[in-house]
Amino acid sequence: MALAEQRRKELYAKQGRGNQFTSKEDRDKWITKELKSLNKAIRDKQEQIRRLDQDLKNDTSQESKLDEQIKVQLRTRTHTISALKFSLLIASPSNTRYHNVCFVKMFVSSFRELFFDFSVNLFES
Repeated sequence: MALAEQRRKELYAKQGRGNQFTSKEDRDKWITKELKSLNKAIRDKQEQIRRLDQDLKNDTSQESKLDEQIKVQLRTRTHTISALKFSLLIASPSNTRYHNVCFVKMFVSSFRELFFDFSVNLFES
């Protein structure tokens, strides 16, 4: 039953196309016009894809640059905080054992950060 219905629809579609054109020449002109229209649509879509790909590359590049700027700012601020803590320990009037231990820990931590940044910058170059 479904096959008969499908066949009936195909025959009506064929009959409609047959009534649409009065000659083979009219049909060929319509086909040529449709092909030109479809080819233009394809070219437009290809151009749109090309532009979107370029935008994606630009956005990815911009994201990488911003990511690097954030990392640099974070390292800079971390060093600044470490330096401030270090200067507070030095300026402290108390010379207790606790302050001495904190001072050594701060110095080692700052040294590690500086060494890490130096080695990262060395390998990135």
